[in-house]
Amino acid sequence: MPECPLEASEGVKAMDAAWVSNKRRASKPNDPAYLVAPEICVEILSPCNTTQEMEERKALFFERGAIEFWQCDESGRMKFFDAAGPISKSNLCPRFPTKVQLKAG
Repeated sequence: MPECPLEASEGVKAMDAAWVSNKRRASKPNDPAYLVAPEICVEILSPCNTTQEMEERKALFFERGAIEFWQCDESGRMKFFDAAGPISKSNLCPRFPTKVQLKAG
């Protein structure tokens, strides 16, 4: 799902994309924002993003229950993280590529 809002201690934060199970989706029937993070939270880096901003977002998503955090850079390279740190590939979607083709738009 694109632009997924998450209620956090610092207000509502939206990740660029997410994957959420039916069970977690059902826990948010009418709320405008999730109270528990989707299992996979994805951020797509842009030139205005800082390393500190991404580290803060990653920590926030894990604090709210995310299982994995994925980061895509401007060239389509993917980085995957679990709560313990970097992982070589997604454990939830192990066949997801480490490089994706980005569409201009």
